[in-house]
Amino acid sequence: HNHVSKGEYHYRYPLVQYRVRKGNAALFAMNEGVEALQKVLASSDWKINWDGEVRHLQIADLRMNEHYFRMLSEPKQYKVYKWLALNDANFEKWKAEKNLIKRVELLQQLLTNHIVATVKQLGFEPPEQVEVSIEEIRKSQLIPYHESRLMAFDLMYSTNILLPTGLAVGKGVSHGFGWTVPHTVKQKNTQRRTAKRKEKV
Repeated sequence: HNHVSKGEYHYRYPLVQYRVRKGNAALFAMNEGVEALQKVLASSDWKINWDGEVRHLQIADLRMNEHYFRMLSEPKQYKVYKWLALNDANFEKWKAEKNLIKRVELLQQLLTNHIVATVKQLGFEPPEQVEVSIEEIRKSQLIPYHESRLMAFDLMYSTNILLPTGLAVGKGVSHGFGWTVPHTVKQKNTQRRTAKRKEKV
């Protein structure tokens, strides 16, 4: 988790990330982080001391997928949750801007920058321009982060790059912020009823 030793860190995209899914603790790993996580999972000691109480852990779900970044001819829709988009300077700029369109344009540029920076750190150099379009801001809220409060966004966007499910972007990705999933349209189960019509001959 980017810790070299006590008080020392790797300043890079975190390859092991802590999250919460449906009330359960979760870990997300990629690249070299997968091997590190496998070593942890192979450990026979699944006990932790939580506030003086020994608790036994068990794996509720385990999924492994391969993914290869690539550019798309048609943009694909994604949803991002609790995206920490704004540093202090950009937050002041965002608050000062009263025009909603300008605010969205700022977020759109920041999201593009975050996606490009992330895929580059993971070893993919986009061969063409990455395009991002924010389609819907579903939620925005101030949330506590360390000793400050930051604006977090849930939104839907489209981009011309294929992203893996669970990839996180922006600030605080190691602690479950900014994770992305493909947007899927849920099909409603509808029953078609056919009415018989009597025709007079």
